[in-house]
Amino acid sequence: MNFFGPRSNARRLAHLAMLCASQAQAAPVIAGLDHIPVAVSDLALAQADFARLGFTLKPGRPHPNGISNAHIKFADHTEIELITAANPTDPLALEYSDFLKAG
Repeated sequence: MNFFGPRSNARRLAHLAMLCASQAQAAPVIAGLDHIPVAVSDLALAQADFARLGFTLKPGRPHPNGISNAHIKFADHTEIELITAANPTDPLALEYSDFLKAG
């Protein structure tokens, strides 16, 4: 697996998700994990990248605070949430926006 290049972060996250999923099926290491938010600057591109890697995505919805998201759900009811905040209107959305601007 090539971990370098313009989409290396998506590849690393996808690899990590696959490792976590295989560990969770073998013997749960963490009890009660609900979801892991992954801040992305381009939600559509992130969705395409994860879909290309074989993940099934559930579309999220735009939120009043400027957050948009999509979900990668696993059989054990945990998920990865791809999240972005293009037009933040509250402190949480602003935190995601600032994080993404910082790179």
